[in-house]
Amino acid sequence: MGDQERPMFLPPEEPPEDPPPEHLTEPQEADGEPAAGPGRRFWLAGHARRMRFVAAATAAVVVLGGLLWLTANVHRAEPPAFTKLADVCPMVPATFVQPLGLKSEAVPYAPPGGGTVPAEVFAACNWTAGTGAAGRGARGQRRLHVEVRVSLPRANLSGLEAARRQYAAALAAAEDMAAKRLTVDTGTVEHWAVLPLRDLGDGGFAQYEQTQGDTARAGLGRVVARLRNAVVTVEYSGANYPVGQNGFPDRSRASPLDGSTAQQGAAGVAIQLTKALAACVVCMD
Repeated sequence: MGDQERPMFLPPEEPPEDPPPEHLTEPQEADGEPAAGPGRRFWLAGHARRMRFVAAATAAVVVLGGLLWLTANVHRAEPPAFTKLADVCPMVPATFVQPLGLKSEAVPYAPPGGGTVPAEVFAACNWTAGTGAAGRGARGQRRLHVEVRVSLPRANLSGLEAARRQYAAALAAAEDMAAKRLTVDTGTVEHWAVLPLRDLGDGGFAQYEQTQGDTARAGLGRVVARLRNAVVTVEYSGANYPVGQNGFPDRSRASPLDGSTAQQGAAGVAIQLTKALAACVVCMD
């Protein structure tokens, strides 16, 4: 509630006092106060009562205003936690997927062996498009993966604090990998610097990684965000295949999806996903 909308509490007007008896009426001084004598003592007693009433009313207004402010801020600081998840595939509509070069059909994803802990609710979805082997002309290959992990209360740890720790661990790992190049079976994987993202849930960051090898070349943009007791991860990756001498895509000259495209694509989906999650009423039953 803004200052302009905040109601103003004023003390009720005190009913006018009956005029003092004539035998208590004294000549008035120049400033309006009665001169010395019984009338002045009567006037001073009434004035003191009025001042005590005003002081008590002012104190009551200050206390009430403080309670209203505290109640409003506690409500904003502790929004309802998520307790379960709906299907996350519909949370990313086709209007966000198709511009990324992906098919609008989504496939729910379950990690092998579950991949979750008992005090966690998990849901994920995949989109893919493109191949490098069929058809003539330049081709592109794209993949979008989104997942949401809701942390539930556990022994001596709230779901909100568990999600905070999970997000902090992901951020620390990303910062540790920044500017590092790792050798893997398919070639090398290079991680770029971490980019903080504003206005994304309760915190978010992006990072780009690039794989270069003889048989695999791809660029991947990853965005991780926290919303209350949920951690959202979005990965958008792909590669472009130029046309070879035979008119078909040449996988040997593939170029990874560039960092700007990969990270911006992942960030746009992450924004939409966190907004849909915040509006998910059944996720807070």
